[in-house]
Amino acid sequence: MNNLYQEKNNSQSSKSIFYRKINSNLCIHDIYSTKSTVNELKRISWSKLRLSGHSLVIETGRWNRRVRGRLPVENRLCQYGQVQTECHLIEEFVLSQEIRRRFNITTILELVSDRQNHSQVCHIEDSILNIYK
Repeated sequence: MNNLYQEKNNSQSSKSIFYRKINSNLCIHDIYSTKSTVNELKRISWSKLRLSGHSLVIETGRWNRRVRGRLPVENRLCQYGQVQTECHLIEEFVLSQEIRRRFNITTILELVSDRQNHSQVCHIEDSILNIYK
């Protein structure tokens, strides 16, 4: 387990960098280990965002170019010409602006902080990811 922790902590992949940003101590979140009233479908969106199991271009660019290899990070763009990362989606993307305003969220760290209600965070993340469905 210690080797896995060190490997993730030292990795420079965009996926690992993002995960360390939202979970700096690399621990299992209590939403998985305690009984919760969080809507299961919304919790799935919560997990997808944290584990890069979503359909944002930052992730699909890793595997969509079968023969030619991965799409370079700088070419994984949203429809407005910016690199489509999880942080971009939550903090800057034009189409998620109304959600940010409604819930008074400006950064991804505010959204994932332990001060936030898990049900509300799952709802916000589900709403933002649903922009792409």
